[in-house]
Amino acid sequence: MLFVILSAPRSGSTHLVNLLCRHPEVACHGEVFGKKRVLFWGAGAERNKPLAEELFALRDADAEGFLERIFGLNMGRTHVGFKIFEEHGRQIIDRLIDDVGIKKIFLYRGNILAAYSSSVVAKATGVWGTRQRSMLPEGLRAKFVAKRFLKFHDRRVRFFRDTAGRTLSSGQQFYWLPYEQLNEPLCILNLLGFIGAQPQLNAPGLLEPKRSPTKVSERFENPEEVEAFLRERNLQHWIYEAEQTLEPFDVHEAAAGGAFQSIG
Repeated sequence: MLFVILSAPRSGSTHLVNLLCRHPEVACHGEVFGKKRVLFWGAGAERNKPLAEELFALRDADAEGFLERIFGLNMGRTHVGFKIFEEHGRQIIDRLIDDVGIKKIFLYRGNILAAYSSSVVAKATGVWGTRQRSMLPEGLRAKFVAKRFLKFHDRRVRFFRDTAGRTLSSGQQFYWLPYEQLNEPLCILNLLGFIGAQPQLNAPGLLEPKRSPTKVSERFENPEEVEAFLRERNLQHWIYEAEQTLEPFDVHEAAAGGAFQSIG
């Protein structure tokens, strides 16, 4: 089965790709339509420069051939896909949406304020990957500018609304995965079933520990302005970002108390 993850930067898409790749039946690539490189998954992918150069050249010369090549890089696994963002090109996104042979997964971070704070810091520092977070200065905060946030918000919701609507209007169904449920085992197992893989309740390394909730307004250097903006629009629930879980309180509190390490 072929699939594509439609998402946006700072929405946990790399984390989802890594989770899916831990399943023995699934191969999931990264940003194969990235501006400067093709992020593909597989044995020695980071060191395979000849293949990376071949794919990059093919992508510019033959988009259809490139897609066929990417879906063929399955490392012997049954289900293969990749992630894509709006910035990678409306034409290729429409092409993927219209292909009924490709399963569609929408990964959506409902707390767009949290995504905005992360995006502002990433653009200012050039640090986008989770592996590079240690490079960030301690206590770094984003600057909240209402007009810029409104533009960021409207573009993001418009992309998801229009793309999901196009999928439905073509007679297809899709899987909607909220960012807050990325580490809920039942949600990931259900997603695997949607892709066509066999859900494995005890699959080692498939799931991640829970993250502690964080106060989103404190990620900005002007938190008072942020909270006033949210109050005016009845969006106070965006002040905090926490995961949704189906665990009982005793298990969830044990995790928060240090039984698991944070990955946030």
